[in-house]
Amino acid sequence: MNEKQRYEYLKNRVAELDDAYYKENRSIVPDLEYDRLKKELEELESAHPEWLDESSPSARPGGKAVKGKKIQHLVKLLSLQDYFSEDDIAGWHQKTGSLPCTVEQKIDGLTLALTYVNNKFVMGATRGDGSVGEDVTANVPFVRDIPLELPTLENVDPGNNKLLVRVEVYQPVDAFLELNKQQEARGLEPYSNPRNCASGGLRADDPEITRARGLRAFAFRILYAEGWDAVHVREKQSIDLEVLSALGFATVPYCTAACPGDILRAIHDIADDRPGLPYWIDGAVVKIDDIEKQNQLGEGSKYPAWAAAYKYPAERKTVTIKSIRLQTGRTGTITPIAEFDPVQIGGTMVSNATLHNQKFITDNQIGIGCVAELIKSGEIIPKIDKIITPAGNIFHIDRCPSCGAIAVERLDQDGAPTGVMMCSNDFGCPAQLQRYFEFFCSKDVMDIAGMGPSAIEVLIGAGLLEHIWDIYDLPDKISRIAALPGFGTKKAEKLAAEIEKSKHNDIDRLIKALGIPGVGRHTGRLLAKTYPDMAAIRNLDITTLLALEGIGEITARDIVSAWANGKSELLDKLAAKGVNMTSKTFVQAETDSKLADDKPLAGMTIVATGTIEGFGRADIEDFITKNGGKAAGSVSKKTTCVIAGANAGSKLRKAQDLGIPVYSIDEFRAKYQV
Repeated sequence: MNEKQRYEYLKNRVAELDDAYYKENRSIVPDLEYDRLKKELEELESAHPEWLDESSPSARPGGKAVKGKKIQHLVKLLSLQDYFSEDDIAGWHQKTGSLPCTVEQKIDGLTLALTYVNNKFVMGATRGDGSVGEDVTANVPFVRDIPLELPTLENVDPGNNKLLVRVEVYQPVDAFLELNKQQEARGLEPYSNPRNCASGGLRADDPEITRARGLRAFAFRILYAEGWDAVHVREKQSIDLEVLSALGFATVPYCTAACPGDILRAIHDIADDRPGLPYWIDGAVVKIDDIEKQNQLGEGSKYPAWAAAYKYPAERKTVTIKSIRLQTGRTGTITPIAEFDPVQIGGTMVSNATLHNQKFITDNQIGIGCVAELIKSGEIIPKIDKIITPAGNIFHIDRCPSCGAIAVERLDQDGAPTGVMMCSNDFGCPAQLQRYFEFFCSKDVMDIAGMGPSAIEVLIGAGLLEHIWDIYDLPDKISRIAALPGFGTKKAEKLAAEIEKSKHNDIDRLIKALGIPGVGRHTGRLLAKTYPDMAAIRNLDITTLLALEGIGEITARDIVSAWANGKSELLDKLAAKGVNMTSKTFVQAETDSKLADDKPLAGMTIVATGTIEGFGRADIEDFITKNGGKAAGSVSKKTTCVIAGANAGSKLRKAQDLGIPVYSIDEFRAKYQV
């Protein structure tokens, strides 16, 4: 591709990565790869300023604010310009006038703006897009190191003040690793890094999830202050950090630097400390200390001129693969794990890394004796980055490590091989059984509190659980359960009550509980709204399922084949135990359908794609459904029209190929008067 085509590709790719990070709190690529793409984009825009327009990620301060109540920030929360060489940092410092600085650890976490009125915490909001964030006030008390009431400092009136503090919420490495152990034990995908894990925990609907993540916070800036002049806040960054410490905050570790040599020494010192830190950092932040000088230097639309971030290069280690261990998950997926002599990388000792699947192994010629490069950048989980010396014999996944059944390759919706190997023994595999019990009882499925991994392991060991339906016999065995390790009468009785309560769940949970690949609560809700009971759902054929928006060919095929592969027997057994098989949302869906007939978008199937100004993903779906339309996730011949925002991709192209009308949000609202 030519230079302009490369620019268009980079603009769209970086925008896609920004949206995933800021709107969905997930990192599609490692930080190092993102930084490389972003830097290349900015270099092309610097060389060709005539190409830069408002659609470029460089022209906007980040992603849209995410779901939840929106909070307009009193002070804009900008991000920092990244630099990757010491010469670049020295050049930035020279441009500022070589003023004295603070050099701080760059904590890899989630930014919050905290508001205190009259020494009491009143509100917490995420950064969002810098101007508008999400209200997370209810979860802030479950983050350590954030005081809910500030002590009274001398000459500060506790009844007449206001303080805005910027903090970075993070998850300690030990807490992150322990949570991932629990994820893997349940056959669930581990979190890729503590930043995403902290973000998800802080934004959770249930504050107990926030508490369980073990989140902590470092305060690193006073954004705004009224009534605090007596302690000289907003004069120097170093003074503000001292005041924050006196107020009970854990403050970001820092030092002062008077000259370029001091700055570089501080950056090196932080790098030396990095491996032993109990939390993750990915660089150092340099700020002009004098806040009046900061104000004179000013801020751009995205970055302040008075601060810069130095990003440390990715850490790499060479390892020799000594063995390959296989692990079977709840759904039967067999994951290969490379094992090698322990190496220290990023402050932790590592002796294994995932090899993903058979395709990854085959494509990279991986086997015993293979020499590989391990990388650890922004992702705290080390990954095999490239193969230095391929293996003489490529490793093959032939059998399930748990039960010895033949491994079969999973096919995609077009019948093509995926490289993912599966255990063929769906119901007799011990690894699948334990993890299936954990999945079935988990909060988002049948929601049986007290049936965690350890309890399930004890109950299986006692011979009380062999099949899923055995769960519903447990209330009749309270005395036996009470005698087991870790239980007791009170806990056994509480468990029995939770099991009885789960019988009355709506069938969207039951549908997910069946463990059909690709079928979660979203598909469960769709089926529960469309059909009156499980009997009707069991009689659906592939054609009928494909007629439902959001169900593709592979999911439809998996649903239909599930009944012949033991799921019908499972439903019959659960029904016999008193588990609800009737949809509670079907009647309401019928009522909603009748009401929708009188709304402006009645009968329309609408797909929204790209970044739509003023709307998050959930917002645009609510907008469509509240006006009587059906919000679909994919474009098909049944799609009425498409609402396209910035950086629309494959859905827009498919709509154009099918001749389906495409509108901007303003055009759509004008046309349909909504």
